Amino acid sequence: MKKLKLAAIAALAATALLGPTGVASAAPDGGADMQIVGGKDVSHSAAPYTAQVNINGSFACSASQISAQWILTAKHCLGSNMSVNLGSANLGGGTRVSVAQTYSYNGGDLALLRLSRSVSGSYASLEKDPLQYQTSGNIYGWGRETANGPASPVLKTASVYIESLEDDAYGGPAYRHVGVDGQAWKGDSGGPLVVSGKVIGVASTSASGGTNTRASSWYSSVPHGISWITSVSGVTGS
Repeated sequence: MKKLKLAAIAALAATALLGPTGVASAAPDGGADMQIVGGKDVSHSAAPYTAQVNINGSFACSASQISAQWILTAKHCLGSNMSVNLGSANLGGGTRVSVAQTYSYNGGDLALLRLSRSVSGSYASLEKDPLQYQTSGNIYGWGRETANGPASPVLKTASVYIESLEDDAYGGPAYRHVGVDGQAWKGDSGGPLVVSGKVIGVASTSASGGTNTRASSWYSSVPHGISWITSVSGVTGS
């Protein structure tokens, strides 16, 4: 089974396209030409904390705003001249804010972005307790809906079923889920996996290939990284 990271951009290709386990990453590999495979379009109110991560001005990954000045995304999404779009389901829409500093988690595929200024909005609630498997959730992002398709103009979501705890692109703990009506692909990297209104995972790798809506994806565990998230950003889980 081919498992690839979900990140984008030519500069990231060498490090992001193939994770240690040979899985494809969920981030875009050439700009903003990505969507969730299957699933459906949603308004920003469905997940008002979702954000778009840009590198050198081009969309690269999905993310979650966790406070006025902090963004949670995937470590393999980090790059130069980063900025974030907030407050809109439209690709490239909303408020664009530059990133002042980035922080990488040593225990898996998680990263924090500190914005250059505070932006008020609706912030994601983070799950602090390890998840019980065999449960349903939703993923969100602007990833491709075909292997090499055009950009999605709006935020998408898909229902998934979480089956086990395995490894992410960096060998950290990750929730493996299978698609119910859709699955992550390139461009969804860093986007949230949500269960009962809380973010419990961050998109790291996928085996969907841009075609298989019932494939597996691996989302880095937020509960396993919550102590680090709190130590850096001050944001706690609930």
